[in-house]
Amino acid sequence: MERLGGWQALELLRQYRKLKDVEVIGSLSLPELDDGDIVPPLGFKHCTIETIEGTGVIFQGHVSFEDCAIGSVLFYSATFLQGAYFKNCIFDGPAITFECGGHNQSPSRFILEQCVFRHFVNFFDCWYPGGIEVRQCHFEKGTNLIGNLGQPYQVDLGKNAIIENNIGAMNVNGG
Repeated sequence: MERLGGWQALELLRQYRKLKDVEVIGSLSLPELDDGDIVPPLGFKHCTIETIEGTGVIFQGHVSFEDCAIGSVLFYSATFLQGAYFKNCIFDGPAITFECGGHNQSPSRFILEQCVFRHFVNFFDCWYPGGIEVRQCHFEKGTNLIGNLGQPYQVDLGKNAIIENNIGAMNVNGG
């Protein structure tokens, strides 16, 4: 597995390359790509990433992570217009947040499949108009994905949400 610093990984992404079999040391600061407005699709496969910083980024293209080990994930207020796909990933934390994010456009979906989250996962005030699928995931310290019922910051799961075969508390209140 090739080892890269965060800035080196950003340079590859700027060249429209997907990252595969790469270990990213330090923070991968996605707002540094194109002034925070990331147009191309982003793909990560078989990667290890210490920290992904995506706060406030508007992802114009589809975002995918497959078979990745990820430390902290900071997608506060991130917009995934063409959806996102996380499959068979381990999120080790300690910070895992998608808070105030989502905003995927129909028919693009936000999908979490066969992922393990070792710390609390924050979905406070997220909105998924294109829908969301969460299948066969393990939330070791819980999530508020279907918590905060009746509150103005309850997650809007969009049309035809699929939440099935998950382990762990998914109805934690707060954020």
